Amino acid sequence: MEQSINVKPLLQLALLGLESVDPQFVQLKKELDKIKPIKLQPQTKGPNAAQVKSNFTLVVTLLLILLLLCLALYLLFAKSRKGALRFLGITLLSDGLFLIILNLVVGAIIKHQAATATESLAREAIPIAAHPLTAPIFTLGFIELILGFVFVALTFLKRVNVDSQR
Repeated sequence: MEQSINVKPLLQLALLGLESVDPQFVQLKKELDKIKPIKLQPQTKGPNAAQVKSNFTLVVTLLLILLLLCLALYLLFAKSRKGALRFLGITLLSDGLFLIILNLVVGAIIKHQAATATESLAREAIPIAAHPLTAPIFTLGFIELILGFVFVALTFLKRVNVDSQR
């Protein structure tokens, strides 16, 4: 089954906007009939984005499960609650920092691929198509980084006894 994208409706809307700016664009209505739908070709080269995303999601989920398992084991043998919180905070900090750096590297690769594309449509479409795949990496990394900072900061706060200060 061959798939295609019909761009005529989009171009008709754009032409209406251009006609409101300059009436000479009315002459282009004849050209709209000549435009045929863009035929989509199946991708035979390159990675399968859905498979990459599902594999990455699986790896991140396994890492989070491993983190929770390590935390549970640490809590069983920890001498203090501060130590357990510090362990969790440092782990979240390092994982969040790793995910943010990974997002920066992936973003640079995507920008490079877009810059080296020969077609102008590909130069614009590559970053737009890749954003839904890369945005969760940054979001998860940022959340883990903030939580890590909070947990580590909580371990350095001193408990103040209000009764002893009277």
